Order: sequence, then C-alpha cells, then structure tokens
Amino acid sequence: MFCKNCGNQLPDNTPFCSSCGMQQSDNLVTARTGGVAVASERELVLHNMENSFSVMTAIKEKEIQIASYEETIAHEQKEARMLQTIGFFAIGYFICIFIGAFSDSGEVFTTLGVIIFVAFGILGIVNRIHHKKKAAKFIEKKGICDQELEMLKNDAVLSWLPYDYRDSTSFAYLFSYLNNMRASNLKEAINLYETEKHQARLEMISAITANAATDAANAANSAARSAAASAFFSLFK
Repeated sequence: MFCKNCGNQLPDNTPFCSSCGMQQSDNLVTARTGGVAVASERELVLHNMENSFSVMTAIKEKEIQIASYEETIAHEQKEARMLQTIGFFAIGYFICIFIGAFSDSGEVFTTLGVIIFVAFGILGIVNRIHHKKKAAKFIEKKGICDQELEMLKNDAVLSWLPYDYRDSTSFAYLFSYLNNMRASNLKEAINLYETEKHQARLEMISAITANAATDAANAANSAARSAAASAFFSLFK
C-alpha cells in the first residue's frame, strides 16, 4: 500500500505513515490478539494527539500572545523608570545653563531657562506616568490571557495528558517521539523528553562555564602582558 498523503510505500494495513505521520485508515485496529483486533498504546496516544490539535493550536496562539505582552510590559516598565525622568530634568538643566550663558543679564538661570527646566521636568514625570499606565494595561491583558490559557489547558480533550506537558513545546516533542517511533507509549515519550531537556540544560551550563573560563584566561593573559610591558619599560627610567 501507499500513503494517501505523501505516496510513501508502506506495509499493508499500516495505520500511520512512517514518513509524514498521516493516518491511513479511520480505524485504529493494527494488531490482533487471540483473533481480537486491538490498538497499540502508541497509536492510541497519537489518536488522542490528533484529536487535541485544535486545542493545542489555541494554546500556542495564547502562548505567543502572552510572550508579546510580556515583551511590551518589560519595555514600558523600562521606559517608566526614574532614570528616564532624571534624564528629562538633566536636558532641561543644560538648556537652562546654555541660555543663561548667552543671556544679556549674565545670569546663569534666566526666567526662560527656569521655565524650560521645569517644563522638561514635568515632561519627564508625565512620560513616566504614561508608560506606567501602559504597562498596567498590558499586565491586565496578560492576566486575562493567562486565565484563558489555563482554561484551554484544562479542556477535557487533554485529560489524557499530564498537566505539566500541556504546552505547545512539550506537545510537539512528544508527538515527534511517538510519530517517529522513538517511543512506544506516552510514558516513554515523556521520559525521553525530560532526558533530552536535562541534557540540553547541562550543555548550556557547560557552554556558559567554558565561555567564562575563556574570558578569565584572556583577562589573565592581558594582565600578564601589561605587567611584563611595565617591567620592561621601567628599565629605561
């Protein structure tokens, strides 16, 4: 038989294509025990996953929206920091000094300079309040999205999947392991996912440690060269 989706040649009565994962039959019957047709654990999980695609797509969309809100909140909170307000005061102060330096009266702070200084200060405060309000608005939106995401994760169609793995990334990895026959059931897929995730963390820590060691070695070499150069040139004093 051939896959009805990609045309890959398959053994007869194969339920899923080993190349593209497309289900070949509406029945999940693939094995027989004592003359009774049964479905394998892997096929049952894949069937549950296929039924969960619509909910998982909605979860992915919420995750993207939440990430966007978090980025906006971080930006607005950064803009609302006191340093921004101080910057406005500083700009007003230097304009004030500049005007005073060229004023006929010779006074450092002319009336116009003081007005500009105060105006920039008020502008800084208004700017800070504006960004704080924007951050609060997006925090509220994110809170609503968090609640909607929680509702999606608790949808009955995902009851077969442990709660900790009801996110789009975990789901995608689990589906890949099962679809590519690297795991024969959900427990094996979860164990494989946790193992690879742990390995990725160890590799990241190792890379960070190696970079830190390289930076330290470069700093030590630079200090040593500077010390050697100083010792050399001291001979000519």
